[in-house]
Amino acid sequence: MAGLQLNVDWKSNRRAIAFCLVAAIGALCYGYDTIYYTGVQGMAWFAKDYGEEGSDGSFALGTTFLSLSASIIYVGELVGAIAAAPINDLFGRRAVFLSASICIIVGAVVQACSFGSHPVFYVSRVLIGLGVGQFTATCLIYIGEVAPSAIRGPALMCFQFMQSISQLVGACVNQGTQSIQSSQSYRIPMCLLVVLPGIMLLCLPFTPESPVWYMYKGKREQAIKSLRKINHSNRDYDPSADIQAIDEAVQQEREMAKDATWASLITDPVERRKLFYACGVMFVQQINGIQFWYTYGVVFAQSIGVADPFTINTIIYVLQIITVGVSVVFGNRMKRRTNLLVCSCGMFVSLLTVGGLGTTKAADGTLSRGIGIGIVVLAYVNIIFYNFSIGTLSYSIASEMSVGRNRNKITSCAMGVFFVTVWLMVFTSPYMYYTANLGPMIGFVYGGTSLFLLAYSWFCVGETAGRSNADIERLFQDRVPVREWATYVIPSDDGEDLKKKGTNDEHIEMASFGRFVARRTNGANEPGGRQKDEQMQEKELDAVFALIDYIAAVLARLLCQMAGKKYWWNNVVAFLAQRVTKLKVLMLDMHANTIISCQAGEAALDRTDLSSRLSSGILDEEECEEVLRMIDADAKQGLRTTANTDVARYCVEQNRFRSGINLTFRYLLMALRFQNRLGLQGTSFEICGMVYATGFEDFKALLFQDLDLEYSASSDQDTLNTAYPAFEILNQTLANVKQRADDYLPSDLVQCKSNYAIMATMDDIITVMIPLLLTSPLAVANLTKFRTMVLLTCNAEGIVQVYKDIDYNAFFEMHTSTFKEDSKDWNAMRLSEAVDGRLFSRRTLISDGKYFEKPEWFAQRMVSLPHEMSKWVIDERSIMVPCGAQVCYRVLVAFLIAGGGFCIMAVGERIAGVDPSNLSSYLWLVAGFYLLVCKSRYVEEWPWKDFLHFRVRCRSVSELHAITGINKQFIMAKLLHDDSGGSMLKTRGPYNKVFLQRDANDGFSIDCPLEIRTLLLSGLIMLKVATSRGHALVCLDARRRTELKVVEHRGNQEQEHLVCEDINRLYKLRTQSGSQGNTRLQLVRSKELKWKRVQGVYRQTYADFI
Repeated sequence: MAGLQLNVDWKSNRRAIAFCLVAAIGALCYGYDTIYYTGVQGMAWFAKDYGEEGSDGSFALGTTFLSLSASIIYVGELVGAIAAAPINDLFGRRAVFLSASICIIVGAVVQACSFGSHPVFYVSRVLIGLGVGQFTATCLIYIGEVAPSAIRGPALMCFQFMQSISQLVGACVNQGTQSIQSSQSYRIPMCLLVVLPGIMLLCLPFTPESPVWYMYKGKREQAIKSLRKINHSNRDYDPSADIQAIDEAVQQEREMAKDATWASLITDPVERRKLFYACGVMFVQQINGIQFWYTYGVVFAQSIGVADPFTINTIIYVLQIITVGVSVVFGNRMKRRTNLLVCSCGMFVSLLTVGGLGTTKAADGTLSRGIGIGIVVLAYVNIIFYNFSIGTLSYSIASEMSVGRNRNKITSCAMGVFFVTVWLMVFTSPYMYYTANLGPMIGFVYGGTSLFLLAYSWFCVGETAGRSNADIERLFQDRVPVREWATYVIPSDDGEDLKKKGTNDEHIEMASFGRFVARRTNGANEPGGRQKDEQMQEKELDAVFALIDYIAAVLARLLCQMAGKKYWWNNVVAFLAQRVTKLKVLMLDMHANTIISCQAGEAALDRTDLSSRLSSGILDEEECEEVLRMIDADAKQGLRTTANTDVARYCVEQNRFRSGINLTFRYLLMALRFQNRLGLQGTSFEICGMVYATGFEDFKALLFQDLDLEYSASSDQDTLNTAYPAFEILNQTLANVKQRADDYLPSDLVQCKSNYAIMATMDDIITVMIPLLLTSPLAVANLTKFRTMVLLTCNAEGIVQVYKDIDYNAFFEMHTSTFKEDSKDWNAMRLSEAVDGRLFSRRTLISDGKYFEKPEWFAQRMVSLPHEMSKWVIDERSIMVPCGAQVCYRVLVAFLIAGGGFCIMAVGERIAGVDPSNLSSYLWLVAGFYLLVCKSRYVEEWPWKDFLHFRVRCRSVSELHAITGINKQFIMAKLLHDDSGGSMLKTRGPYNKVFLQRDANDGFSIDCPLEIRTLLLSGLIMLKVATSRGHALVCLDARRRTELKVVEHRGNQEQEHLVCEDINRLYKLRTQSGSQGNTRLQLVRSKELKWKRVQGVYRQTYADFI
């Protein structure tokens, strides 16, 4: 660990320091509780209330009570530390702080009110321990996640410093109250324990949640807000770098967590070593008996006959604060191993000397005043050595050793070992001191146990100065001995650009990268190494160059066709040529040219500090503008020379244009790799891309199935515009391969005419595959973002013209002859098979497969339905539908009935015994009743105001269907289409899982299940995946305004999907019950479903989703 940098800009980090101090209240609680109870045990009134009366009438605490009351708190702390883990995972760090504060406050109140009852007192100690354990397990995590890197080391080490402060305060409180001649002498220190958690409760509403926890929960926006709040005092703070680092760390940890098991801590030698180091440091921190001085210091001083035991105890904590403060400021400047080895030897000698002095007892068992003072002085020396070394370093070491996929498990084990060891030492000390009558000779015991610290320091402690968690993980993976950690150079795993963290780190990583390449490329020329035939190498190089040239040519065509004007064309072609040239030059002599490139990079880093400000992906317009503003500001303040400013601007310009080109090159090369994720041969594959119409307003969606059978989709209009030239290039390429292509552009996939091209050579396959891969939503979304960034950041002279929207449909499929045979047993449709079955045709979906029976009627219906639905007025709760014809019809019928009553009046007295007025009244009543029945039959509420204005307000799908006569599935397809387009309608009901805008209390009711054709019509594709329990369904959302969605093998745990779990069991239950009709499948939104492989489009078209 690097030495503490005293030139840190504390002012810019004052807000973060404040939040770290709030979290450190947990350390204050731990320290205060430990020490105030040490003094309370020596108070006469406490002994009178909780002790046993002796034969001489005096009161003393029993050994059992001393041991149990002091040690049982650590049982609570152990349980609290374990309980903190699920609370942290589910509810966040602040929830743990809340729970811990409540436990301590309740425990302190119960303790003060125990009134001499030992069982109640024990319960109160356990409650306090629960709170302290939760604090201890969480506040270090929170500080490590919240503190900026510049202050993270000091902030973590201050945990022990804050403990020392609270311990001094506790000792001073005891010193002030011990002379009170009543039970208030010990109740005041007990009651003061509620102050610290009370302060925590007051600060908690203003304390931000950990941004790392937000990222684990997929709440990126909240994480950014949290980072901004933490770094509010830094006016120039940009969260993008931190959020990217957190995101990468979370992604890496999640990947590793897939293989994280408790068993691996034992079976895996690498994980076992981490566990031993992390648990070992917490074990040796306490096994040396340091808790004896803290827990029983006052009682010990009284037993050896030293005057003013409370003053001596207070001096202990004054020394501790001074020592810990010196350690935080200067201790880290020493090598960690040296510090621990020297101080552990000092602790060993001081403890042996205490034991030796303890053998000089007089005949009556007392010690002389000089011997007592000598023992106290040696206790001070022991505490100084402890707090300068293992007392402050143990938490940092345990945190650093807990890396990799089992980080949380290792941390939990380490804290468990800590609390068990503390409990063991505190529980056994009174028995050894009193019952075994060792007295001060207990120093021999603890001197022997301090040898564990010496052994651990020699065999298990390495230097980690400047190492990140990833570096430490690599040290473990490479089985590097701890004595070589300081000098070991960690190579990069691949040839990608290294991430830059600062000027010094950049030089180290650049040099490390150069040495790594030198080792890798020199390996072929070492004696005994394989040397390829030079002619074969030339052929391979020619083939690689040809591939790069072709990719560059296709990409140049696409870039020039996706936007216009000379500024765009000149720059993208120029930068593309630069990248292609550099690739070729590097590949001519990878060893020599990479070293030259790295040296040139080091030279550039000497002239500018931009590498820490630019991201490795596509820049966005805000990042570009921000970097340029910083360059201008530095130039105005004289912090940059003119030449340096020009170099910096050139670097920004270079990075701005090459970012999108680099990502596209990377995507194409990675997509061409054979990864064998499907268990098939490399010559068995299918790639498919299509643009098809969804919804009722002919919105388009781009759907793609890649080489590994992973699916991606987009319905963003800018992305579709970018995809159009890609499909055009693909179409032209296929025409050249086949020498025949139809000029027919269908308006719907049901009208597509098949057009085949057979490719027998690898040249033809690659010629078609590259432009086909460029139609993927992943590729075109990156290019669209790249084009947008350039358009928004170019100067007034630079103009980028985006072409108008084009309405088109497309479908391209590429497969080998063996793929269909290899995939026939998957019981799921490939994308091409689904298109062949007209599963994605709007007309087929709307007509329920009967389009060809009445094509003209259905075509007219497709036009009339959107027109009719466009008249609906939609608000948050309901849909207002015009219904003039229905109202007029019902009023006319009622009028005819009532008119019949008037006709009866004309009969007069012609019919004997019949009063025509009664019949007329009856018919008028029937007419009114008829109107009321008509108003209540179709909708729950139909006010007369709406009725007379020829409109009706519908609150459910059933009501809307009853009023309009439109099929319920068409209605829900319309609602789904609008739902993703920004509709204000809120939905509720048993079948609204698919909808985005939901309101469980007062929304529009979705009261009928969705059919799969409705989902497809709305752009929701159900994909079948293989899980550990059989099969499940995962929804690929390609609805309106979807920028990019991906369903990949093994699933992304950060992304929430609509899923239907364990469909095999649902089919089995349906078969056993003998039910008829469509299969009913339960949809849920989840991030928890894990799957191994995507198999294809769900084949069962007769299914309802609930």
